[in-house]
Amino acid sequence: MKEERLDDVQQDEARRRAVDVLLERGVVFEVERRGPLRVFGKKMRLVINPPTLGVLYAISGEFAAMRVEEGKVEEDPIGYSFSLVRSQSHSMARAVAYAVLGARWKVKCFAGVFSRYLLWQLTAKQLLKLVVTVLSVSGTADFINSIRLIKGTGLLDVKTERPVE
Repeated sequence: MKEERLDDVQQDEARRRAVDVLLERGVVFEVERRGPLRVFGKKMRLVINPPTLGVLYAISGEFAAMRVEEGKVEEDPIGYSFSLVRSQSHSMARAVAYAVLGARWKVKCFAGVFSRYLLWQLTAKQLLKLVVTVLSVSGTADFINSIRLIKGTGLLDVKTERPVE
């Protein structure tokens, strides 16, 4: 029993180290090119680096705008699924484009074109993998934990605020 527990601890530690490596180095993802841009090569290499706070802000705006109503999924799974694809796939592609571009000027200049390109190049499975990768690389869990820590210290509590003398 104790040996199994050590294995679980070791596995958790290995997962934690893997996440840290992802957060530091980013992730490389390859997708096949389709259409006339295939002239530049059969595969396109996308690098998703850890986002800056500005890019994280843009990505989180796209994800926050997505809405899925569980009741509609249960009532009409096929019809509602198609409406979700229509309404949410562009937001998902835009979030991935922000993460891949990774700089303010690149996002401002190329995000619209690049997100439409991704929308027509990626399969649903590839887009989902990229969205999950963006979420894991972005480190939003660390950001939320740091906000909780700050709140726990009472720094954000208005009642405990002291006047500056």
